[in-house]
Amino acid sequence: SLSGSIPSEIGLLSKLKYLEAVFSGTLPTEIGLLSNLEYLNPWSFNGTLPTEIGKLTNLLDLNLRHNAFSGTIPSDVGLLTSLTRLDLSGSVLSGTIPTEIGLLDSLVDLYLEGNLSGNLPSEIGLMTNLQDLTLVGTKLSGTIPNEILELSNLSPSISGSLLTVDLTEADFSCDETIVEMVLTTKDYRPSDTTWN
Repeated sequence: SLSGSIPSEIGLLSKLKYLEAVFSGTLPTEIGLLSNLEYLNPWSFNGTLPTEIGKLTNLLDLNLRHNAFSGTIPSDVGLLTSLTRLDLSGSVLSGTIPTEIGLLDSLVDLYLEGNLSGNLPSEIGLMTNLQDLTLVGTKLSGTIPNEILELSNLSPSISGSLLTVDLTEADFSCDETIVEMVLTTKDYRPSDTTWN
């Protein structure tokens, strides 16, 4: 694969709509100048995510898996209000999920993995179009907010995390849309054949 960094001159490609780059190095801040970009899928990058990524307001799909991005998720990601898919799986991003993520009200698919910690922001419950929420292998903890559980189209996957669901006040009597439910103890693993 190519090595080094993408040159800053990439910011001159103002009409670019699709960018998939198999490269090593860092993502330049000039990426924020690509105002018409709709799809961004870098591979093998490292370093931190530039805050300028929030300027890509026409972006529909941000796929950051297959990278070694470190640091935190910039709060500027909340400016990507056209985004329908955000994939941060397979990265080494750490810290908390910014509450601004709740501003992504067009989002349909959200994939988070890695060293993310803290609580799951209740603002995700504002994403009324969200269908797929995957939180696999994170260090998130606490109770999943009711605002998220009440999303009518959501199919969450939270395996391998420390998150819990409080069912003490759950009322399933009126919900005829539930077709599958798996309830386990925190010590259960899908590959287990016995309960701990």
